[in-house]
This record gives sequence, C-alpha cells and structure tokens, in this order.
Amino acid sequence: MKPSSLAIAAAALLSAAAFAQTEATPQAATQSSAFQALDADHDGKISNTEAQAAPVVARSFGVADKNGDGALSQDEFNQSFTTSPPGARAETPDSATPPPPSAPSAPSTPPPQ
Repeated sequence: MKPSSLAIAAAALLSAAAFAQTEATPQAATQSSAFQALDADHDGKISNTEAQAAPVVARSFGVADKNGDGALSQDEFNQSFTTSPPGARAETPDSATPPPPSAPSAPSTPPPQ
C-alpha cells in the first residue's frame, strides 16, 4: 500500500468524530467511513494486507474475522470495532452504577483465648 494511502486511511480513522457530527447515526456512519478508507481496492471487504493501515484493526484481525475467510466484511468490522473515543463507555444498567465495596467479613464470635 502506498504511503499516501496509509495517510488517508489514518486520517479517516482519526477524524471519525468530525464525520459523526453531521450524520444521523454517528456510530454507523463513522464505522462505514473507516471501513471504506481501509478497503483500498473497494471490493467490499478488508483483507489482512489492507488492515495493516490501521494498527488496531491489524492486531485484532484474526478475532474480528468471525468466519475465517481471511477478510473482514462490513458486518464483521462493525461488530468488532467501535469508534468511541478512548475511555468512553456506553452506559448500561450493569455499568451505570459501580458495585458497592465489599466489607471485610468479621468473625461472628470472638476467638477463644
């Protein structure tokens, strides 16, 4: 892949927040933009070679390739990668409130002396 292609792919991934501000569904639009930037040959899938343009995608390629065909489909990409800022976390009933701290268990009766 040419260095200019790498720069374009990196810029698309890094500027995802800018795209999200104008789209009705920011997550889907940003994922689609990132997918299209990595799909250098525009065949509708990301090969392992194309994935090398994005270190995060390259590192997780084997896990993201759910069907093991050696390429990431748009669905596999969307399921495996998020475009949320680092540290951001979706609020769910389980994650909205941290669990209470565990109190050390005290013996029910004092030890014999």
